[in-house]
Amino acid sequence: MANTIRMVRQCPNVQFILDHIGKPDIKHQLFEPWKQDLKTLASLPNVWCKMSGLVTEADHQRWQREDLKPYIDHVLECFGFERVMYGGDWPVAFQATE
Repeated sequence: MANTIRMVRQCPNVQFILDHIGKPDIKHQLFEPWKQDLKTLASLPNVWCKMSGLVTEADHQRWQREDLKPYIDHVLECFGFERVMYGGDWPVAFQATE
C-alpha cells in the first residue's frame, strides 16, 4: 500500500475509497504491514474505507467470524463509523460462503 499512500498524499483534493479494506491476508492472519498502512491511510482526511471482500481473503473452506473480527475492529478504530461504508462482494463472495 506504500504507493497508494504516496498517491493519496499527492492528491489532497481528491476523495478516495479504499476497497476491500485494502485486501489484508486474512487467510494467514497477517496484520503487518496492513495494520500500520491502514492507520496511515486513515490519518488522511480524504480517504474512506469500504468494508467488503473479507471472506474472499480468508480461508474459503474454514473461515469463522472470529477470523474477521480483528480486521473489522481495526478498520473501525482507524476510520470510525463516519468514514466506513459496507459493500457486498457478490458474486465473488460465493467462492467462500456457499
